[in-house]
Amino acid sequence: MKQSLAALCAVLALSACGGGVGGGSSTPPSVTSVLIITTKGGTPVANQSVVLSTGESGTIPNETPTGVIATQTTGASGQTTFTALSPGMTYCWTWTYQASPSQLQQQSTCTNGWGGVGSITLAL
Repeated sequence: MKQSLAALCAVLALSACGGGVGGGSSTPPSVTSVLIITTKGGTPVANQSVVLSTGESGTIPNETPTGVIATQTTGASGQTTFTALSPGMTYCWTWTYQASPSQLQQQSTCTNGWGGVGSITLAL
């Protein structure tokens, strides 16, 4: 009985970590693309411009992307996918949200040595 229990525990342990017996395998995030999600108060924000660059100057809310590579607009779900990214590069994503002429909000993030993360949420 103890041997059966030990064998069952071993099988469960292997399954839980994705190795051996019928366990799921996790797929690593793509190194060449990333899904960017824009949210305000936890709600996705559509039709927003997101800038991909190799750097930025200034501070939020007046950051300026430098070395701009592309600008894309989020879809109805507040998402856009940037592709053709190169491993090891530095990338920045900047989103500027302007609710009114006098109200400017900005969110950005940079990676140092791009290695793929799957998705990045720019949240206000």
